[in-house]
Amino acid sequence: GLSQLWLAIVSGACLYLPGGQPTQAGLSRWLGGATGLPTIPSKLRFLYELGARPDARLITLAGQSAEQDTRKLFASVQSSATYMYFYGLTEASTRVLWLGHEEFFQRPRATGRPIRGVRAWVEADGELWVDGPNVAAGYLDDPAATAVRFPEGKLRTGDYFELDGDLFSYMGRVDGIFKRFGEKVIPEQVEAAIQSHPDVLKCLVTPELGPGGESVP
Repeated sequence: GLSQLWLAIVSGACLYLPGGQPTQAGLSRWLGGATGLPTIPSKLRFLYELGARPDARLITLAGQSAEQDTRKLFASVQSSATYMYFYGLTEASTRVLWLGHEEFFQRPRATGRPIRGVRAWVEADGELWVDGPNVAAGYLDDPAATAVRFPEGKLRTGDYFELDGDLFSYMGRVDGIFKRFGEKVIPEQVEAAIQSHPDVLKCLVTPELGPGGESVP
C-alpha cells in the first residue's frame, strides 16, 4: 500500500520494490540491505522459515492478525529489529491501532491502542467503532452502504474486539460469529487453537449447515 511510500518519504529512505517472483537467494540478498521492512505477518513468517534473516532495524506489520505462535517465532529469531504492529482499514486511512515492540511480544493477544487523534471503542455487541479525522466520508455513489457503515460519520469496522485495559484485542469478524449448542463461536479463535498443533498448517472453521443452508443451532 501507499503507507510504505509515505514511510520512505518521511524517513528519507530509498524504497525498493523487488519485481516478479524473487528466488530464495534473491530474497536473502535484498533483505540483507534493507533497513526497514513493511510486510504482513504471514510473509515474514514464511521468510523466517526459509532461513532468511533481514538486517532491518525496523519491521512494521499490518494487514493481518499476528497470532501468538507467530509472535513466538519472531521472538525466537535473533534480530535487533524493532517491531511495530498496526491494525487499520481502507475506510480509515489504513491505520487505527498501533502496538509497540515490547507489548507486541509481552501481550501476545493484543492488537494495539488508538493512534493519536483517533477514538476507538467497543460496542455492547463487541464490534469496534472508530471516530476521527482519518475516517472516510463514505462510499462514492453508494448512500445505502454509507448509511450502514458510517452512521453519524463514525465507522463500524465489522470486527469483533475485546478491551483489556487500554489495549484492544482482535477476536474475529462480527459477521463470522455463530452459535453452537447455545455458545458463541468465534471461528478465528478455534482456527488459532487448531493451527497451534505442529502438524496443522492451515484450517478453516465454518458453521454446520442444515438442509436449507441455515446454520445448525
